[in-house]
Amino acid sequence: MWDEMMSMWWYGLEEWHPEGMPHVAKIARKPRGIGMEMTCVADGITGIMLFLEICESKEDMSCKKFTGPNVNKSTATTLRLTEQWFGSWRIIVGDSWFASVATAIALYEHCLYFIGLVKTGYREFPKKYLSLHAFANERNVRGATAVLCSPHTSRSVGTFRLMATAWNEPGPKKPSAPKKLFIHTVGSDIDAADIIRKRVTITEGGEVRQYERHIRTTETVDTYFTHANKVDVHNHLRQGGLALEENRRTLHWEKRVFQTLLGVIEVNAYLAFTYFTRKCMSHSQFVSAVCAALVEKAQYVYMAETQD
Repeated sequence: MWDEMMSMWWYGLEEWHPEGMPHVAKIARKPRGIGMEMTCVADGITGIMLFLEICESKEDMSCKKFTGPNVNKSTATTLRLTEQWFGSWRIIVGDSWFASVATAIALYEHCLYFIGLVKTGYREFPKKYLSLHAFANERNVRGATAVLCSPHTSRSVGTFRLMATAWNEPGPKKPSAPKKLFIHTVGSDIDAADIIRKRVTITEGGEVRQYERHIRTTETVDTYFTHANKVDVHNHLRQGGLALEENRRTLHWEKRVFQTLLGVIEVNAYLAFTYFTRKCMSHSQFVSAVCAALVEKAQYVYMAETQD
């Protein structure tokens, strides 16, 4: 799974150049939306961050690998992020910024499968048909799924299937919103485990009642939502745990970015520890245990040096 992350700006110098951050991005939807943006890849099972790329200016990004007149920005970025796994036939999951028909084809040509949520990159994607005509008989059925399949021929890998899936789940807050649409080269419409969403309602007598809503899914939809939030979870752990960027403020951008990367390493260590040891430990407990061990180690080293 890949997504973006931010190294927060906070109190920078008066001029961003040459002593401030080399490139500052502004993303309104982020809790800390001003800072150095980085695109990143996380493992879909453990959540461990595997690769980072710093976002630069438009001119600088246009000179990077895989860019060209017929390659859009998101596809080129995707290829750079996943280059080290070319030929492995792993499944790559991406959100709407990365997802498009062009990205799915490019990844398959490098022997990688893809599942992506389509929102804006719908060129050559049957968005209108899937949104308006796919659920003629199940228009009001939440969880209904429609799949279209088309063969695509590539010089490098021959003919393969491009698939488009529409999932009839607009959400309770926006019942008239467009259906969720996916472009993928792997997966099927075989039923998977239902998505269970917990809800709360108030009865006429004023009693608060909790209940569960079960929503039908397919293999493709289940694979996407199982792995799609790994980067977000990693960011929440980093920003809500040590939160070095917020708790240790500095005017030097390079120190702040170092703190961001140190936070990434710490969260990676926590995720690896809980996954491989199968021990149930909260993030705060892990941080406390690591800090105590580091202090004990420092005291031991100090005592050994003073005795010598």
